Amino acid sequence: MNTEIYVHSGGLFDPISPDPDMILIEDIAHALAHQCRFAGHCQRYYSVAEHSVYVSQMIAKDYPDDHRLQLTALMHDASEAYLVDVPRPIKQMLPQYIMAEIKLMSVIAAKFGFQWPLPKAIHQADRKALRFEIHQLIHKGSGAEMVADPIRKVKAQFLSEFNRITKNLV
Repeated sequence: MNTEIYVHSGGLFDPISPDPDMILIEDIAHALAHQCRFAGHCQRYYSVAEHSVYVSQMIAKDYPDDHRLQLTALMHDASEAYLVDVPRPIKQMLPQYIMAEIKLMSVIAAKFGFQWPLPKAIHQADRKALRFEIHQLIHKGSGAEMVADPIRKVKAQFLSEFNRITKNLV
């Protein structure tokens, strides 16, 4: 079975048998900026990239000197650039997806030098972000407190956050 997909940088990538040399931060930023969270069921477009930047900034606030943890936060959903964002209740029904996600995340983490499996602080920040996002983007009905950014701006913001963090890593 051919499991290759086309990527933004112009080539084929196999997320089931990932080649680290084919994993580019630009492809990750591009794909995550184009994927809407909550399977699109929010009051405004809110991308996985926006969520990732938000979690990274939450971690940066709590751990200002831990750049590796900040990078881990930014990249915690990086596999979704290749496997897409699947809502958690559905994902739990897809054991092969979960296995592919774990394998791909371990390759991405090794390539970019972030922690995998994800540490407790990332899980906590992700859950806190999720509660806020659900409140602002679904239950509250407007997301007015969350600024909507066009896809290109979000992609640039993701890359800027990546560059800010990685320049401080040794």
